[in-house]
Amino acid sequence: MIEGIAAPVGAWQGKLEDTVFSISGFVGGALGYESTRVDGADVKSRSVGPIAALGFDINVPGKLGGFFHDGLRPGLFLSVIDVGALMSYGYDTPSQNTNDKSLQAGQTTPIGFAQIFAPGAFVRLGISRTPLVIGGGVSFLPRGRSITTTDSAMTTSEERSAVRWSLFLAVDVTILPF
Repeated sequence: MIEGIAAPVGAWQGKLEDTVFSISGFVGGALGYESTRVDGADVKSRSVGPIAALGFDINVPGKLGGFFHDGLRPGLFLSVIDVGALMSYGYDTPSQNTNDKSLQAGQTTPIGFAQIFAPGAFVRLGISRTPLVIGGGVSFLPRGRSITTTDSAMTTSEERSAVRWSLFLAVDVTILPF
């Protein structure tokens, strides 16, 4: 049944010549910068991990008024879910001190149903006549990082939502072109 609905392998090639709206996936690797607000302080970290995002993609082929080289495919990707966010790894997570408390982001993402939802917006550029794309943008990660708070009396940990700015290199998996 899925074969009757989904686009065939290589459907990304339709994006070479025409403007295409599609439900697409992007699978690859990403580098990011995350920020979470806790008690008025920004708790920041960098992240690295896979991207396995699914969402809506619009592609504008060709030269786009002479600005892009023929064969490059600029576009906009609006993500809905990103299973890869579950496997991201936070690094460079310095402690933030505020109101006699020390705040630090955890290195791993909490695992749960909420963490696969990652609404976001990305500009992306298809590379020549390949399914590879590079892109960058921002996404919201509900309960995406565990934040440890330490004060003189105790240490607590809670899951907090985060905003992630990221760059990625991925394969365009066009699932349902319109």
